Amino acid sequence: MKDNSLITAQLLHHMKLAQDTEEEAELLQERRSALVVLRVQNLINNNPRALVLKELLYKQGDAVNKKVEKRIVTLTQFELKWFHDDPEELRADYYMGLVKLPFIYDVVKSKQARNERPSFMISVTMYLDKKKEEKSKRDIFFSCDTVEDRDKWMIAIDYLKTRAIYDAYAKKNTLVNFINSSKSEEKKRDEDADRDLSDLLYDFGDQLKNSTANRANTSANRGIGS
Repeated sequence: MKDNSLITAQLLHHMKLAQDTEEEAELLQERRSALVVLRVQNLINNNPRALVLKELLYKQGDAVNKKVEKRIVTLTQFELKWFHDDPEELRADYYMGLVKLPFIYDVVKSKQARNERPSFMISVTMYLDKKKEEKSKRDIFFSCDTVEDRDKWMIAIDYLKTRAIYDAYAKKNTLVNFINSSKSEEKKRDEDADRDLSDLLYDFGDQLKNSTANRANTSANRGIGS
């Protein structure tokens, strides 16, 4: 039978390895997210209407028991579309569904029935069907061939929908600017710090002047008495 202290040490070692592996995975994910976001920013800064992503994904039908089929999916900073697996329909912009990014409120990893591929789900408050008719709230499921592809799509959609929601809010509320208010608050903090420092220097100078005068008076008094 192994000594209890040895078993404890081995358990602690394995726990430390597991923690290190988890932290490394989190760091890798953060780096991957930063790289995807940077690429997206560069694309739309150079061309606001740039095609951020266009790939063949797998989409599940409206109902959970619907089969999964290949779809061409495109993403810009304004909208997400999906098409039949037909380049001609893509060129003609004959989409099967369209979601304006401000109407996406969630992007999460998911599972699809009868599909083992890495999947994600976007939850929307409104979308357009192939007849260009508005449809109400719905969860839409996509899957990819690899985990890396799934994460790439999730990161890009999450970033762009957050940006779109902020832009829509700022457009409706022109007097509200989070960035300017932050700079204003920072400037106020700097002014308060300068004021505190000035007060401190003034107090120090005043104390030094009084101290010098007191010493002079003391010396003078000692001279008179001698």
